[in-house]
Amino acid sequence: MTAMIKVSSLAENRRDRRKRKQSLQITCQSALSVTALECIVQNVTPVKKLTVTFYRGQTALDQQFSSDANKKPTTASFTLDITTSKKGTGGQYWCEAKLELGPEGPQPPPVMRSQNITIAMEQPPDNVSISFKNQTMFEGRQYSLQCEVQKVAPINNLTVTLYRGQTALDQQSYNDTDSKPKPVTKTFSFNITTSKDDDGAQYWCEAKLELGPEGPQPPPVVTSQKITASVHCESDN
Repeated sequence: MTAMIKVSSLAENRRDRRKRKQSLQITCQSALSVTALECIVQNVTPVKKLTVTFYRGQTALDQQFSSDANKKPTTASFTLDITTSKKGTGGQYWCEAKLELGPEGPQPPPVMRSQNITIAMEQPPDNVSISFKNQTMFEGRQYSLQCEVQKVAPINNLTVTLYRGQTALDQQSYNDTDSKPKPVTKTFSFNITTSKDDDGAQYWCEAKLELGPEGPQPPPVVTSQKITASVHCESDN
């Protein structure tokens, strides 16, 4: 995953009043559960007077400085690693660049901030369970099975599959553009129509968190316990 956001016009240097094209970028790259944030400040001088702060929402995470003594306009890059599997790491991230030129410089000091990028917290399910609504089943009727997936994020990357023995019967995913980047618990319902052959069959659920080619390989998978169906003939009713 790579995202890039650009913002223009930090400020003009007090030693050079001519307009220069300046920009601030923030990018992120994920590897397993670690995401590297990169804040790039372009055409800034003197770079050793630059302070860059990383934020999540309104919370300052880290503040960094440059030791580059170059007095010509240059591009500076600052990085911050975050572990997206930890609680509270999902949300909106951005960076701020401040050029502090002392009492003789512009007051307040020139500040540029990037736009936000959203990083979803990554957490495999804590637990997956399966249950029947009906304890007694009869052949030829339709019944509902519930697969509950607990505390998973991001929910939009989750796929839940219902199995009978080793045969996949149905698959569902969750799609909600308004979902928040935090662990949630969801229940998926599957309908089955029973037959005589289902008596004694074992049903179970599999939850797979697919985070793309840059996520964990193979994707994290959590399975439920197995429950055994007891199917009666109508003549037994």
